[in-house]
Amino acid sequence: MDTSYVILDDGKRLNFSELLDMVPCTILATPEFVSICEAASNFRGFDNENHRKIYVNLLIKHSKFIAQITALHFLQSNKVLNVSKVFSDKLLTPFSHFLNNIELSSLEKPSLEYIDKRHKFTFLLKSIAHRLYRLFSSSTIPNKDTTIRSWVEISESMFEDSYPNSNILIYPFSLNFSRHIRYIKSVKRRYSSVFFMGLPYKILPAIKNFFSPTDNFYVDHEFRAYSMHAHEIIRFTNKFLKTSDEFEAASFVMCEILKNDDIRVENKAHGISFACPYTSYSDFLVYNLAQKSYYERSSNRTLFNVVERRNAPRTDSIDASLSFSPALVVIHNPYLRVGLSFENNLQDKIFNLLSEYSRDYGIPLYIKKHPNSIASDISYLDQWQEAVKIYSLSELRHSNPIFINISSVSYYDFKQYGPFIFVDDGIVPIKVMFGPDVISVSLSQLSDVLGKYLVADAWTELKQ
Repeated sequence: MDTSYVILDDGKRLNFSELLDMVPCTILATPEFVSICEAASNFRGFDNENHRKIYVNLLIKHSKFIAQITALHFLQSNKVLNVSKVFSDKLLTPFSHFLNNIELSSLEKPSLEYIDKRHKFTFLLKSIAHRLYRLFSSSTIPNKDTTIRSWVEISESMFEDSYPNSNILIYPFSLNFSRHIRYIKSVKRRYSSVFFMGLPYKILPAIKNFFSPTDNFYVDHEFRAYSMHAHEIIRFTNKFLKTSDEFEAASFVMCEILKNDDIRVENKAHGISFACPYTSYSDFLVYNLAQKSYYERSSNRTLFNVVERRNAPRTDSIDASLSFSPALVVIHNPYLRVGLSFENNLQDKIFNLLSEYSRDYGIPLYIKKHPNSIASDISYLDQWQEAVKIYSLSELRHSNPIFINISSVSYYDFKQYGPFIFVDDGIVPIKVMFGPDVISVSLSQLSDVLGKYLVADAWTELKQ
């Protein structure tokens, strides 16, 4: 039941659950979102500065309520909504600065727990998974100059040159278990120093928290687990830790300890992540200036390098046709499964528009499935029968692709093969995430833009 709602000037009531359907996920890449999380953390009054930072990072990742407050801020400030009153069972006082000229009302004893209730499930499962991986780990990991934290094949793509001579630690990965298993089999077959690894989460406290969850519990236990894990890594690492973990709320605690022991920590951003703003790497490789700006505001002890790079496997490539043969390629994302209704609705509209466009003009339409797609994602795509579903660009067979997407980091992998167009219909533009140089159009403009690039000269010009 949604116990938080807004009353508009015309008397209409909107539940908080409806707010995120009205805005793009780009609002979560803005300084305003981070500032709202900071306000909640500051109001809580942590004595430990690391705990305060961890709480900000946790809210970024695990608070739909804070995301809804951010959505409300943007909808009100952009005059999409005219709000007169907000009511919630949670305390609204920390957010009064961001909800100007709105009456704020809460219960007599409002809740200060802003982390999603469902996180008690994921934290318990995570604790169990990490403990299981620790059971299968080795007690005698050899001492080497470099240790690599890894999850799936992208980890190897990032640090391929270092894999043969490093300790490769494999951590639990829940987004796509079959993908994770393929990676485990692959690296164990090809490298000798591969070990299962998990963080030392305690299962019994996680079970107790399941029945009475508190935000402070998550802060305390993430801090403890990463502090202890740092000292474990020090035992078998001489010089370098290589990772991609800016999505972990307390990894900065581990990094600080490692750096104090003269171990250099290199992190490569996992896609166009706008994840936990507090980091503490020695070197942080990001994709663009927008990403650098997001992280460096809260990570002043980190050296940033902006490097465009490929994460896609080498097999995910294409030889363009010598005789011009255009094809429409939509880069799919499983937005519905991760709760991004705005993007999912826009993606459906793109599929519908391009299906009709493909029929009318006889241009083949492909949907490139996301690497984390599961069976339900793939079956969802079956409703667009005109489109050929592919996993790899090599399946295009000498076409000249025109890529259409909403927010895919594959832009950096695939733009060398053809024009890459972002469809952008939100109140916070996609350029907030990808920078000013990308091609972005509204859905209503898409057909006209495509029409301009269905001839060879224009395709080549836009590709460049």
